[in-house]
Parts: sequence; C-alpha cells; structure tokens
Amino acid sequence: MKIECDKVMTIDDFDESFSSWKGRVLTIMGEYIKVSQGGVQPLYFDTIYLFEKNGVLIGFKYGTPFNECYITTQDGQISECYVDATPYMFEDSQHTYAVVKRRYKNVDLKRQVIGLGVIDIATLSSLDSKYTWPMWESIESIHNGAIVIKKGERSYGMSTLDKFPTCNLANHATSIEMQDDEENVYLITKFNGRYTETLKCNFSKQLSRIKLKR
Repeated sequence: MKIECDKVMTIDDFDESFSSWKGRVLTIMGEYIKVSQGGVQPLYFDTIYLFEKNGVLIGFKYGTPFNECYITTQDGQISECYVDATPYMFEDSQHTYAVVKRRYKNVDLKRQVIGLGVIDIATLSSLDSKYTWPMWESIESIHNGAIVIKKGERSYGMSTLDKFPTCNLANHATSIEMQDDEENVYLITKFNGRYTETLKCNFSKQLSRIKLKR
C-alpha cells in the first residue's frame, strides 16, 4: 500500500501549527526550516515532507553540487545522506519502506553514479547495502513482498524484498501490471524483437518463500 505525504512545507508556507510535531521542534532559521529533536544534531532543510501515520520526516536541502536528503523518524533515528527520496512510502509485510537515490561508486562501472534503493523505515537500513546496480527510475509498487521496478522508458523488472535488486521474478519487460481482482497475479508484457507477448503470472508460490533479514 502506498502512503502519501500529508504535509509539505517550505519557509514561504511554513505552518505554525506544526511547530511541535511528533517529538520534533520545527522553526524558521534564516533561509531554512530547522528541525530539532532531543539528543540529535539539528538539521536544516529547504523543504520538508511530513507523514502523520508513522511520524517520518523527509527533508531536502538544495543549492549544493548534489541535493541533500535525510529521513528522520519519531524515535530520533536519522538516515545517511541521500540525493533524493520519493514523497511517498510503501507499507507491506508489516513494514514501511522508503525509496531513495544515493550517489556512490559503482564497482562494475568504476565511477560515481546515482543508484535507486529501498530503505526499511524501522531501521533506516537498505535492503541491499552494496548499491552495485546502475540507476533505475522508480519503484512502482511493493505488494506482498513483490517489487515492481521501472528501470526506464518501457523497461520494467520485478524483484522480491529478500532478493532486491536482483530481478528474480521478471526482467526485460515493457510493462508489468498487477491484477486488482487476483492476488499476486501480474500481467507481464515483453517484446521479443518481432512481436509483443503478454503473460499472466501468478507469483504466490515464490512470494510465500520470502525470508527477510530483520
């Protein structure tokens, strides 16, 4: 299930009713919104996204060579620095996941790239800490442990929470659509060079075998 952001604020539209929010103190400090939390170093952001359901705050600071983005939790955890994060999260398998982008050195390409990652909000840790895959565009859905990945224009793959980023369910697809009326069933379309083929795949058996490291 996708969890949308409940409130977006900048210094221009700062809402005083959120000055005290989920264990944090939010104030205007010069050109930034200052986020203070007991026992934690204050953070300064241009824009903040607030999620009422789980008390997560995602903050962005612009104007540097690369954007700075941090995720903070109600209990005082602060993530590492990312270059981007989506203004929504996914709730699945009794956990909440954020989608982030991080600048790192790809060991295969031997250069700095921006990679897509999935973060478990409970620990602020990545499902895969190596970040050894090139940049993908977005995560379309996380449902019953199945992750639909948009790699680029008309390029999709499917992974599971325990195998991400390996596309162990489907790869090289031109589209992947979940069937709303059938649990764990997806329509996967591929182009083989001459014609387009659409397969109806039930992944219930594969998803029942997922073993997550907690």
